[in-house]
Amino acid sequence: MTFASKKYIIENIEYTINHCYSPKTDEHIEIICIDYDKCKKYEYKIDNNASNIINNIKLLYRFMQDCFEKKENNFRIVKNDDAIYLYATLETKYRNERYNYILQEKKISHEEKMEIKIENMETNMKKEMEKLNKKVIDQEKLIDELNNKMIKNDELNKKEKNVKIEGRINIASLGLATVYLGCGNDFIVPSITNGNRIYAEGVLIGQSTSPCWVKIYFIHKQTIDRVVVYMFQDTPFPAEPSDTLTLKEKSIDFQVQGWNDQDQIWINLGDPVIDNKLVKRTVNFDKFSTNAIRIFMLDCLGKRLNIIEIETWSSPIET
Repeated sequence: MTFASKKYIIENIEYTINHCYSPKTDEHIEIICIDYDKCKKYEYKIDNNASNIINNIKLLYRFMQDCFEKKENNFRIVKNDDAIYLYATLETKYRNERYNYILQEKKISHEEKMEIKIENMETNMKKEMEKLNKKVIDQEKLIDELNNKMIKNDELNKKEKNVKIEGRINIASLGLATVYLGCGNDFIVPSITNGNRIYAEGVLIGQSTSPCWVKIYFIHKQTIDRVVVYMFQDTPFPAEPSDTLTLKEKSIDFQVQGWNDQDQIWINLGDPVIDNKLVKRTVNFDKFSTNAIRIFMLDCLGKRLNIIEIETWSSPIET
């Protein structure tokens, strides 16, 4: 009869600790180990007749839980082909007691080996399915955000269809901004196109890996000829950026690029921005029709991506 049982997975090895008692056997603890990678099984039994043991089996059970759950008692595991060794030290007020348990390999039948293999395959498949489901959920969230933004932007376009600055429209404010930091998927950053040119809202202020970029999707293909990138002001008193406002330190180097839908490639727009010390950096280029632009970081490894706002301006409207 089993009073209590706990399972722990460490490096694809399952450890089960059972606190057992029955009329036919004394109260004892069973430690069962299954190595899924090697399809091996190991066992060890601790009873009151064992030497060098905590006298109370219940206390010993809790002691073993602390070893596996909290990694206390100087607990460590050593493995070889024939056995698994568990080492622990119980520190008391008067002395330290060392506990060494050797889990010997138990011969198992072919059927048991097949069961272990099947269980391992099912566990791995479950893990892969969880990863896949997470990716699907992330993609669905990205699509939902894009659809919601498109709906809001359609409504905004109806209300502000004729709002222009010097015959131009900031297309970025109507797009969807995402960031890629060198691994995983793009993630959405609405604040990069919300019109806040002064204060960073926790976006793109942090270490990055290479390659990385900031990307803005447009609802429809747009013709643009100017991109303005605003940098995080390295001063305790930031001001509204002007064309001459400077930084104390150089910003990250970058290249403005536009998506060529026909050839399925990114095209460089304008010259690369190198050794920039302007808070507001404007990049002009020939008219280009696209449904997406990105700011591609040229040296982002170990750097801070201190971009807080991006504006993408349409070409002047001829009247």
